[in-house]
Amino acid sequence: MAHRLISCFLTLVLVSFVSFLAVDLAPGDPTRLLLGGTAQEIAPEALDRIRSAQGLDAPFPERYLGWLKSILFGDLGVSLKTNRPILTEFAARLPITALIAFGALVLASITGFVLGVPCVLHEGGFVDHAVRITASLFHSVPAFLVGLFALYLFSFKLELLPLYGVSGGSGLILPVLTLGGIMGLSLARVLRNALLETVHEEHFLAALGKGLSYPQAVLRHGLRNVLSLMVTYLAMRFAGLLGGLVLIETMFSLPGMGSYILEAISSRDLPVIQAYILFIGTVVLACNLSADLLVRWLDPRVAKERLG
Repeated sequence: MAHRLISCFLTLVLVSFVSFLAVDLAPGDPTRLLLGGTAQEIAPEALDRIRSAQGLDAPFPERYLGWLKSILFGDLGVSLKTNRPILTEFAARLPITALIAFGALVLASITGFVLGVPCVLHEGGFVDHAVRITASLFHSVPAFLVGLFALYLFSFKLELLPLYGVSGGSGLILPVLTLGGIMGLSLARVLRNALLETVHEEHFLAALGKGLSYPQAVLRHGLRNVLSLMVTYLAMRFAGLLGGLVLIETMFSLPGMGSYILEAISSRDLPVIQAYILFIGTVVLACNLSADLLVRWLDPRVAKERLG
């Protein structure tokens, strides 16, 4: 486990370096971006003094290590657009993004198991065909198109939910349904395929030989053997979910992390972009590490195989 933690730490350092380097190589003068429209009225000598005061004329290694040191002390920098600490902006917007992401994850988990298991119990039947066709259909349709249709139907036509904004929490329902529903259908298909492979293995046939019915064997032995796969799949999808939230939050006018980074990119707010890349990298690593720990707990054989 120690080598896993060391690997995560080194990866996070690499992500921080790449994010800082990518933004550092981006075209444009950070000093002029910092000053905005007033930069045109300032003499070049004054710009040089401001650049020196901000430490922007220091060598790359010095600036990177200074930025890394600030991050370790909880200072992500200041937004060029709002002139507010980035950490404060993140703290204000992260709860909305977290609610959508975790809500979608819970909904996807429930949907995946509720639809996936009956597909195996009634393989080749109506439910099996319906779930597979629906999952394939939604897999090929972008999430924002599904969101637009849901917004048109439930908010514009039926007027059941707000068109935009949080609105006391009701504004989060459609984003959660959109992302969680699509991911749940995908999970159902993955679960179905994994279970169908399991039911042909020797241990499953042995369970049937002991007197268990087919549904009992699927629920007691089949699900136990595919839980590790499901945990890994959900961890990967949850990490990717954060990228999809950029369009979803913008579409539903939600003040979350996704819409915040879109504003930062459009306004070339470089410190925010740097901090966001590092944030996403940290979340991805945390998801992978948590999934790894959970898989080890669910299936101790995984830990033994890796130690062997």
